[in-house]
Amino acid sequence: MKEYIHDLDRRDVALWLKSKHPAEAHHLVVCRTYTAAPEVLAHVLVRARDQSAEARIRGEAILALEAMGYRIEYSGGDVYDVSLASLHGMSDHDMAQCVERVSAALRGGDVGALQVGRNCPMGPSCIDDDF
Repeated sequence: MKEYIHDLDRRDVALWLKSKHPAEAHHLVVCRTYTAAPEVLAHVLVRARDQSAEARIRGEAILALEAMGYRIEYSGGDVYDVSLASLHGMSDHDMAQCVERVSAALRGGDVGALQVGRNCPMGPSCIDDDF
């Protein structure tokens, strides 16, 4: 059974999107409802400088999240933004592993939770989601 670690999964999909679209500045937003099952996401949004890219990148993000075992299903109610696991202290190799994790999911492979960069010495203040 897959363990849903939302902040790591969001981070890895954000890194994967960044690797696919390095020239397009964008920000991935993933929302859940408070009462949803762990695999259910309420919304996936992408904000980009180039608005014409938003829908395309959002579609790719949804495909990646679905490949990782999530469903996008808004059932009503309050939502919250899933935080992004820290990138603090992650090497290029660590980030490449995160990107490969998403690529493997899209190929139908196992997406076990990669714990790279999980422990941030600065606590929540080191969350970095400026993609």
